[in-house]
Amino acid sequence: MQDLAFRTFAEYVDVVGRNAPHALVLDWWRRLDLAVRDYFQSLGEKRPLTRNGEEKRIADDPQLGPAVALALPQLRRSRNAVAHEQIILAPSDAAAYAEAALRMIGKLTRRRPGNP
Repeated sequence: MQDLAFRTFAEYVDVVGRNAPHALVLDWWRRLDLAVRDYFQSLGEKRPLTRNGEEKRIADDPQLGPAVALALPQLRRSRNAVAHEQIILAPSDAAAYAEAALRMIGKLTRRRPGNP
């Protein structure tokens, strides 16, 4: 059996993307969803009940803004297509999704309450 000790994000994405691209997308959506939850907790706020409410709050955040808010539903739609439709997913597309999710997570976690 191959050793699956990954040292970098690129190694992880390469192996999982080639072997289970759908799983890679679902994994990174879950990570992103948890980061969104943590974002609202860091603000001391309850997570909005609707996706539109989440996106509006993120868009109104001067540290994040509309560009981040617009990227979130795009990632959600891609995840939903992978989860609910019969699609063929190229490893490179799964890797691109994982990278976009990682970047979004970085933006959400670098945001600090009280800093404009």
